Amino acid sequence: MDNLEDLIDNSHLENHTADLTFSQGPAFGSTGRIISGIVLPFFLFIFISSIVNLAIAGTLVSFIFIFILTYILTAHTGIELCHSTQYFKEYTSFLGLKFGKWKSGRSLTDVAILTIRKKKQVRSSFGSNSISLDMVETGVYFLIPSHRKRLLVKVCKNKSDAEKSAQELADICHKKFTIFSPKVSESTKARMRR
Repeated sequence: MDNLEDLIDNSHLENHTADLTFSQGPAFGSTGRIISGIVLPFFLFIFISSIVNLAIAGTLVSFIFIFILTYILTAHTGIELCHSTQYFKEYTSFLGLKFGKWKSGRSLTDVAILTIRKKKQVRSSFGSNSISLDMVETGVYFLIPSHRKRLLVKVCKNKSDAEKSAQELADICHKKFTIFSPKVSESTKARMRR
């Protein structure tokens, strides 16, 4: 975002209220959360034992691990929108507290739907076997006019749900609902012709 735009908008930094909030799910993958859930009781036991035995070092070390494991287990990500000031905040929530910074979204003028394919490898712990899973994620995005930069707002179950959500967001936030078509720069066109 532009420095001049940030200076102009500084007077509104305290006036942002979350009009819309979209949770995008856990901040860490299922494997990390499962391992954290398994290991956490062990460190809780060490923490309690260290307090009973007045072991300060053990208490401190186990508390640090408990904090980290609890973060991995409970952290979620999402986005908050303030459509009156056109600001957004990408946040990470931990134990009910949301951490993030409000950013100007004035350059994000379009709303579009994107379907992104993600590959995930699942490996067997007993051998060298692995399974490749193709996952499809349909989301509603805010885009700059050239569609070169995007911001994920909401992950949807299917394309019809995404179309409905995108149209509602475009109406609420006064943005243009469009089809994703990034503009190709002249240098890229020249490179493609070679």
